[in-house]
Amino acid sequence: MRNVRRHQSLADALFFLSAIFLLIILQYVFLHPSPTNILRTQLTPRERIVQNNETTFPVFKSEKATATVRGYIGKEAESFDSGLNGGSFDPRNKLVIGYTILYQDDRIASIRFSEQKRHAGQPTELATRFMTLDLGSGRELAFKDLFVKTEGFGSLLYDYFKQDHGNDLSIAQQFGLLKLTPENIHQFWVEPGYIGFMLNFQNPTESQDQKRMSIAGTVLSGSVKPEYITAKKGDTPLPVAYIVSSKPKPADEIDPNGKMIALTFDDGPGPFTDRVLDVLKQYHAHATFFMIGRQVGGRATTVNRVVTEGNEIGNHSWDHVSLPTIGQPRLTQEILDTQRAIQAATGGYTPILMRPPYGAVNPAVQNYLTSQGLRTALWTADTQDWRHQDNSQSTYAAIMGAANDGQVILVHDIHQASVEAVERAVPELRQQGYQLVTMSELERYR
Repeated sequence: MRNVRRHQSLADALFFLSAIFLLIILQYVFLHPSPTNILRTQLTPRERIVQNNETTFPVFKSEKATATVRGYIGKEAESFDSGLNGGSFDPRNKLVIGYTILYQDDRIASIRFSEQKRHAGQPTELATRFMTLDLGSGRELAFKDLFVKTEGFGSLLYDYFKQDHGNDLSIAQQFGLLKLTPENIHQFWVEPGYIGFMLNFQNPTESQDQKRMSIAGTVLSGSVKPEYITAKKGDTPLPVAYIVSSKPKPADEIDPNGKMIALTFDDGPGPFTDRVLDVLKQYHAHATFFMIGRQVGGRATTVNRVVTEGNEIGNHSWDHVSLPTIGQPRLTQEILDTQRAIQAATGGYTPILMRPPYGAVNPAVQNYLTSQGLRTALWTADTQDWRHQDNSQSTYAAIMGAANDGQVILVHDIHQASVEAVERAVPELRQQGYQLVTMSELERYR
């Protein structure tokens, strides 16, 4: 009987000790959770790994560059931890950051970071972040820092897509490329022989639904600083949706050395606008239409046709009021309501030109237009057709008399006589060797 009690006491003691040991382990786990785990995916021979509490990151000879990378990883870890909402002890919470060196030489390095965020009970979040470092200063470069000349970047993309991938983008998206600048690009990388970037074609400022694209350094020669055009050549190491390996021809087959004129039409759309479009289409010509916002909704079919046939639409205010004479609230309404009306009629086309009614503008108006991404677009020759609305001969003579390389000619497509004059002038101008182009196209070459 004593032996039984002795064994029972021993069993009780062992159970008690086991329970205490288990409590100690659990306490350690919950009070000392595993550190955020950041793992590498690939290294180049020039890199080494520093491991500290399971954290790995690329280390460069430049301490400043290494500090920039370390700072990025630290901020991501802090952001992840702060978003756990009291669940930091759950072992299912985990942040994994992998990286790949896409390019490195003595001056720059481009890194792709791949993030996986796992919050207990939620789907894994995936994200990609590109970073290009100046190894001299150690700072992260912005896309615009690569360029010495930003003009023409959007035109290059416009030419490429219209020439080779016209069916991939809507007309509105194609024209949207024309106003794209390096400042709009936030995710990019340098790779052997190429510069790549991420772009949302519907909205360049949107970070979702982006596609990869790359341009050969040779195509960007003269626009990009030589140190960022890598000497290495070959296929791009990252799979991309689009690649510009050679300079595209002008999409609209414009001869930069040929004579060109921009016909512009104000105050429409109206009942005669389709007649203007008919003659432009027949003679492979294009023009720019500055539209009154309140007239757009009732002629959406015509407005959409303007864009789909390769012409350009500009903002001409909502009510054709002199902009310097109105206050800021009314100015905002005049401009933005017109932009929205044109976007609604065309499925997203956004004008980049604004012709102030009567050509009236002051510094306040100009500053506001600039803030809205609009360029003021005036004219060099006014036909004065509104003075002789019943005399097509007078308007025709004014058009032909103003014809000269680089001229921007103002006509109104709301007057029948003016449209009759245009129907006579367009074929004659083409016969004289003039290319009839949009204002934006004229600005590209003149």
